[in-house]
Amino acid sequence: MIQEPFHKQNTQPAAPDQTSEPPLPEIIGPYKIQALLSKGGMGWLYMGLDPNTKSPVAVKVLPTSLVDNQESLDRFLKESKLTSLTNHPNIVKLYGEGSWEGGLYIAMEWIRGVSLRQFLTKQSFSLKRSLEIILQICYALKHLHDNHIVHRDLKPENILITEEGLIKVVDFGIAQMVHDTPLLFSSKIIGTPNYMSPEQKKTPNEVSYTSDIYSVGVLAYELVLGKLSFGIIHTSLLPPELGKIINKALATSVSQRYQTVDALISDLSTYLNSQEFEKEKPEQDASTELLEVFQKNSTALSSFSPPNWAYADIGIAKIKSSIKLGLYYDLFLLPSDCCLILIADPIEQGLEALFPASTLRGVVKTLITKNTQLMVQSFEMATFIQDLQNQIALDPFISEFTFSYLYLNPIGDTIQFYNAGLSQIIYTPAGDPSQILYNSHPLLAKSPKDFTETSQSWNVGDVIIYHSLISEEKDSEERKKGIETHLQHILKEQMFLSAQAQADILVKEISQTSFFPQNGQTKVLFSIQRVS
Repeated sequence: MIQEPFHKQNTQPAAPDQTSEPPLPEIIGPYKIQALLSKGGMGWLYMGLDPNTKSPVAVKVLPTSLVDNQESLDRFLKESKLTSLTNHPNIVKLYGEGSWEGGLYIAMEWIRGVSLRQFLTKQSFSLKRSLEIILQICYALKHLHDNHIVHRDLKPENILITEEGLIKVVDFGIAQMVHDTPLLFSSKIIGTPNYMSPEQKKTPNEVSYTSDIYSVGVLAYELVLGKLSFGIIHTSLLPPELGKIINKALATSVSQRYQTVDALISDLSTYLNSQEFEKEKPEQDASTELLEVFQKNSTALSSFSPPNWAYADIGIAKIKSSIKLGLYYDLFLLPSDCCLILIADPIEQGLEALFPASTLRGVVKTLITKNTQLMVQSFEMATFIQDLQNQIALDPFISEFTFSYLYLNPIGDTIQFYNAGLSQIIYTPAGDPSQILYNSHPLLAKSPKDFTETSQSWNVGDVIIYHSLISEEKDSEERKKGIETHLQHILKEQMFLSAQAQADILVKEISQTSFFPQNGQTKVLFSIQRVS
């Protein structure tokens, strides 16, 4: 189990360690606990489920063994208090707090993303994107300072980037109200040295807003250069005009540093929209910016959250890749109380995949609207597929796709499954072993007339895993079998989790196997649990 401070802990779920003590609690406060994310010196972090919204939350716990430690208790209560004072899109939200039989807890926003540190160790941003990220951090900082809060620990680990590209500032464990009596910690250094201002290193309990501004200066330096600094900063490596701004943020003397984050925001915004910025942009930024736009648009193809549907709990999780764009998945709740989920993945690789995927998305939504308006009792899937195949054959911008759909009919207690080149379905009847539902067609554009569905009964308690982890045309039989077997094994251990926790854990576990190398393609997985 990870033994690290909370700000370094993974925010993605892992299968609970069955050998750890104490056992996974069922309930903390009002939240149903799904998985243990990590266990460290500053507390434990769980994935919980909000009973009202059915959405995941992050539940941080100070166990009873630490409640009697005054320093740990003060720090935990301070984090809760300060987080509750904030309300900003770039700051993690507090949902609840209280005590339970195992100690104290804080329930916070579940952030689906990775830390800025992870980004900096794997890829760099364009100069424009780097400045946009810094500005989002500054907006969060302005909100904190307007509420008289000094964060004191701004660093890449405490900056999360969501799947949609939004910045979230987290971890208020050592934050401080400016006019409060400082907490006296046992350690001499409060914060992370590489990101601390000179005055914070000297007198850690007597810092102000300018200390946070210094930390932002270090973050800006690292983002622009595309690598971690490890405390070694040479601003001469920066573009000259931008270097002047960052130099002022990093001034050793507090009096020579930016006194307010508003002034830093003003200078960064002015620079971003200036001729100097255009002159100082690296030549390669043109292609980097274009790729960033494509990545953003590719994410937007399928940017939706699981719906609140009375008949099923639905979870969605992704394995993301920057080299494979164009994956399209969608979900439609139909007037007949049925639900249609579909996945489409173009054969093209890289940037070329985005255009046909976008066109296909438009065609699908048009056909869904057309068929929905004409239907009386049931959605005619054969008509929908025939129309879709005709459109693909006629449209030069839509090429061959792997494609599948899952049609869920709670009134008739059935599901229909159609597959053209993608994964098969894992179906687990309530209380019974899982099985694979097979359906196989050629790629969508190659088969304008062939249409055969696989049908199956669908009852309360049944679990369906519907995903795009396998390509029937490209993947070996060994890989197909390995993924199916591995998913079934993980699913057996996690059958009693919510759909979202189940999806997250399945994706996390499978992505760490040899089946998915670091440069693998973007994939999606749905967990569907029949509840009524």
